[in-house]
Amino acid sequence: MTNALLPVEFTPPLVTPANPLGLDAATTWTETAEGNALRWLPSGIQLRLRTHRDPGAFGVWDAPWCASPDDLDPDDDLKTGPARANDDPDPFLAMTVWAFDRLQDCGNLSEYDRGQVIERAKNTFALREPLAVETQFATRLLVDAGTPPEIDELVSAVARVEEKFSAAGIVGGLVHARTGLLTHAQNLHLISRDPSEPGVLRTPAGHRWVMSAGYATPLGNRLIGTTQTYDWRDEMTVREAFDHERDHFVAIAERSVIVAYEAVITP
Repeated sequence: MTNALLPVEFTPPLVTPANPLGLDAATTWTETAEGNALRWLPSGIQLRLRTHRDPGAFGVWDAPWCASPDDLDPDDDLKTGPARANDDPDPFLAMTVWAFDRLQDCGNLSEYDRGQVIERAKNTFALREPLAVETQFATRLLVDAGTPPEIDELVSAVARVEEKFSAAGIVGGLVHARTGLLTHAQNLHLISRDPSEPGVLRTPAGHRWVMSAGYATPLGNRLIGTTQTYDWRDEMTVREAFDHERDHFVAIAERSVIVAYEAVITP
């Protein structure tokens, strides 16, 4: 009688890739330490515009140098502008991202096995969180941008976004797009690699490409530009629970995140 050998078990090492092209890498983060009150959670973050204001508050004065005040046209020759309007963007609301894992049925609830559950939950969270945040962020982008049509020709679309960045005085803008457009942009010479920041891709005018699979479903073949993004998030927390009757151990890794910006630019 021949005894069959059991297969050799192999557990691959955990891999948590960082995407230098994604939103996480392009964003200025504010981290909230564990235990601190998350005052931004209930109502979100309200950005107050400082840089990108009503263009009516600027002009070129072309009245004659020696004109009498009585000769000035009150509609055209006075340096005035509209009263400050409440043109701040709507509040940016928090999202809570989570990942789940548990022991298989009839687990032994040992410290080692519970540690494996926690480790898998943490790794699943690290892998999936950036994509989930980008998808939710892109949904808000489309609302603020008015759901622009999908682009037919990439070169012209990038040129229009860069023109609008320039006209608005935006330096270091972000151009958000799905990862599938990367090859097309590279083929059309719309990408340069920043030697001072490995992994960072620039448009011809020097703005930053932000590309991710998380944008694929909401954005499709759309490009949307924004000013610098600002984000708030708390530390990732693992919550554990036992179900002794079923020999179950459950772990949930989670945290809350907000992504915000001052202005949106579309082609």
